[in-house]
Amino acid sequence: MKQIGVVVNQTINEPKRLPKQGHMVDDPLFGQVFIRDTQGLNNPEPDLKGLHCSNPWDWLEVQANGNVYMCCATWLPVPIGNWFENTWDEIWNGERARAVRETILNGSYKWCNKKLCPKIQSNFLIPMEKVPAEQKLPHAKFPRHINFSSDESCNLSCPSCRRSRIQYNEGPDYEHRKKLNDELWDIILAQPNDQIIECHITGSGDPWGSKVFRDKLLELDLRDKQHIRLKFKTNGVMLTEKIWNQMWRLHDNIDQIGVSWDAAREDTYRITRRDGDFKQLQKNMKFMNDVAASYPDMHFHFDFVVQADNYKEIHEFIDMKINEYPNARHVMFTVLSDWGTWDKQGYESRAVWKETHPWYKYLMKELASVPVEKDKWIYWANFKGLVDKARKEYA
Repeated sequence: MKQIGVVVNQTINEPKRLPKQGHMVDDPLFGQVFIRDTQGLNNPEPDLKGLHCSNPWDWLEVQANGNVYMCCATWLPVPIGNWFENTWDEIWNGERARAVRETILNGSYKWCNKKLCPKIQSNFLIPMEKVPAEQKLPHAKFPRHINFSSDESCNLSCPSCRRSRIQYNEGPDYEHRKKLNDELWDIILAQPNDQIIECHITGSGDPWGSKVFRDKLLELDLRDKQHIRLKFKTNGVMLTEKIWNQMWRLHDNIDQIGVSWDAAREDTYRITRRDGDFKQLQKNMKFMNDVAASYPDMHFHFDFVVQADNYKEIHEFIDMKINEYPNARHVMFTVLSDWGTWDKQGYESRAVWKETHPWYKYLMKELASVPVEKDKWIYWANFKGLVDKARKEYA
């Protein structure tokens, strides 16, 4: 940020991407906004007037190019500023940020992707009359959720996420990401301890597959900062017993660990989690299952991105969690998003949740086969509409 000495308009090398499936919309405030494809997704676009989402008051996400968002950029695709070009006040309470908050207050949710947002589709919005007064204003205090998306480095190269392995361990691109990560932590650590701050690591790569994130986590000591809470999203392969023990200064700050599997079988895992090690993941998760028993307040769960290669294992994945990892809270299923890793045909061939897909009816039968009584271990997220339809029409 300008006020803390970051080089303005610094150029970085970004991973090559293909065009994503969706369309551009011209907006007078934000310019061209990319809207993700939702064709074929059986999710409603509900009337949200009188309902409130706290994200634009609570959520900050900073990406490697410096763009700052108030939610996951898939669900709310408008940047409110740039870390390298704007001051903190210009970003967090500037014209764009205030305009986004106004769309929540007036119920239009103008820039939100209502069909893809898990929070909307899972009916997690709250009535406006239950909202704190401070979240009924266009201005906001320091965000309560910080999503670290400033380094794409990962030990895996999952096809749904990237075209090849991405790793920044040295050189200008590494230094750029390290500087951004350090400055973000500096502003967090400088906040008073009268407000909980939840740090989500990471929305871009892996907490331990990234040298930037891993080195910082092993360096941090948050024992006297219990208001800073940690929520990890990881592929789990490098979350070993050794790494866990090295992070002993953070153990009491960890609230959540979400582990992406995208498969219930090793042969499928080799496809969906390229460069991963299924046996190492199983070993790590057995250890973390035991850890979770000692930290009952820690939300330990598994994630599964549904696609043509793995949809037949949905039911099997649920049973695996129940039988082998009882201390995992739930499994979360989400639709495959297009991150520009495939061409249009490649993406369409994997988007099995679309009615136009030749295997769509088989997916629906798989969803219908999951007994309702198992829903207590499942977070269907943006699959909820499809599940409801499957149980009604394919049971």
